[in-house]
This record gives sequence, C-alpha cells and structure tokens, in this order.
Amino acid sequence: MLLTNQPLSTVTNLIYKEKMAQFDPSFVIPGEKKIRTIIVKSYKYNNQNLRNILNKTAIMISLITNFWSSKTKHRYIGITAI
Repeated sequence: MLLTNQPLSTVTNLIYKEKMAQFDPSFVIPGEKKIRTIIVKSYKYNNQNLRNILNKTAIMISLITNFWSSKTKHRYIGITAI
C-alpha cells in the first residue's frame, strides 16, 4: 500500500472528533503521516518476526490471496472491467 501511493483515509469530520473527545479525552486521532509511520514500523517488526517463526517451525508453507476492493470513481481497485 505504501509503495503504490494509494491514499490513506484519515478522520476529518469535526463532529466525529468532538464525540471521540467526549468518550475518551486521551485518544488522539492520528494524521496521515503518523499512520504511514505506524504501518512501516509494524511491517518491519512483523515481517522479521514472521520470518523467524517460519524458519524455526515451518515444514511447508501455503500462500492464499484474497482480493479486497474499494469502489471509487475509478471502478474497483485491482479489478479490471471487461
């Protein structure tokens, strides 16, 4: 996601932010830069941990993919209309 420059959506609705502040004043809604930083750190951490676990325990690995799409004005991400 970060390498393809797909947009990240952050909360900008003022009413939502106000309600969240009422429910939990200590909660801070992260901005786009913070979200990107969190994703990169999480990827690096989990990628290495997963490699370590697989190297120690895996005999065989099967990879399965699942298409997720989001309808935008450009049709569905990852799906081409024929």
